[in-house]
Amino acid sequence: MYKYSTNLYVIRKYKYWIAIAVLSFICLGQLAYTNHLGGELIKAKTKHKTELAISQALTEKAKVEAETKEKQWYEQLLKAEQN
Repeated sequence: MYKYSTNLYVIRKYKYWIAIAVLSFICLGQLAYTNHLGGELIKAKTKHKTELAISQALTEKAKVEAETKEKQWYEQLLKAEQN
């Protein structure tokens, strides 16, 4: 019984410090989690920029190929009309 009452006495005596320690631990955990999410956001933005650049490059390549094919068809059509 003596040990139990001593534990309660210590808890009552240091309840504010215990509360500060618990809240500090929660804040530290939240800070670490927020930092982790920030890192993931940076990675996602980098990945998005890379995919966007690739997409734009492929679009430009497709436009050039389409223009080339159009010129070829136009030249073939002109040859056919001249003959």
